[in-house]
Amino acid sequence: MTTSTIFKTTIFTSTIRTLFCCSLLCLSLVGCSDNTGSDDSNSDNKSSNNTNTSSNSQSASSDTSNNETYSEGVHYSVLKDPITHNSDNIVVTEFFWYGCSHCANFEPLLHQWDKTKPAGVSLEQSPAMWNDTMKLHAKAFFVAQTLENAEKLHAQLFSVIMGLHGQKDLEKHKEALAGAFQPYGLDKDAFYAQLNGFKINGQLSQAAKKMQQAQLKGTPLLVVNGKYAINNGSIKRASELLTIANFLIAKEQASIKK
Repeated sequence: MTTSTIFKTTIFTSTIRTLFCCSLLCLSLVGCSDNTGSDDSNSDNKSSNNTNTSSNSQSASSDTSNNETYSEGVHYSVLKDPITHNSDNIVVTEFFWYGCSHCANFEPLLHQWDKTKPAGVSLEQSPAMWNDTMKLHAKAFFVAQTLENAEKLHAQLFSVIMGLHGQKDLEKHKEALAGAFQPYGLDKDAFYAQLNGFKINGQLSQAAKKMQQAQLKGTPLLVVNGKYAINNGSIKRASELLTIANFLIAKEQASIKK
């Protein structure tokens, strides 16, 4: 083998290795997204707002005094149909799905940020739903919010629903959810009754409208004050979502003071 051939082979091998590593990186940045052509609950393998949501990601501070500048069209977009909130606070909305492992990994970071967020800011979570299975999960979220230990149950529901990965039988999902709610004082009959209640269906409709306004294509997605949707594809780690959120919060606060 000539020196030239060896050199070309080395370059080819190096290129293949680089492409393979890049492929792995892209896979690590995949989350959950709309795939309305299927009603399969196995949505976690779909393309998403690209972000590495590992729970080992650096935590995000609510401090907005850094010199980072983020640009419209790159790091965030302005919604054409803003989401309105009945609150004097600046509201940060996270669109999520219990079956999304990336949402589950982002959850601790989000709630850590919630404890240190700027004054005059509220966090709300809104469930994503692209099929009947996800609508059931969304209803479970709203039912959970009515219970005393809502935060604890909410965290548990990620594990319950991700444990149903690939299960297409809606009744199996209902049974698993009913079992999760029972230790929190809601038996199976009461849980089923609430799922079909007027209040829960009303909240489901509101969540669907917010999804449409946010032009939701993937989870997790953060929207600041109903105006700014953060582009996950512009970041390298999950904590940057919250850094950009802090930037947009400061932007909103400055506009309010004018």
